[in-house]
Amino acid sequence: MKIGNLYFSFTNPSLFMLLTLSLVLLLLHFLLKREEETQYQMFGNPW
Repeated sequence: MKIGNLYFSFTNPSLFMLLTLSLVLLLLHFLLKREEETQYQMFGNPW
């Protein structure tokens, strides 16, 4: 893929690297979100 004077090659390993990175970030997001919800339930809401 050529953009201006730069040439980018997008290969299978880079595709799998991006796929793995996005899956890990998604997993971390949901784990941290679930931990926040359980933390709020544990201590209760003062309001």
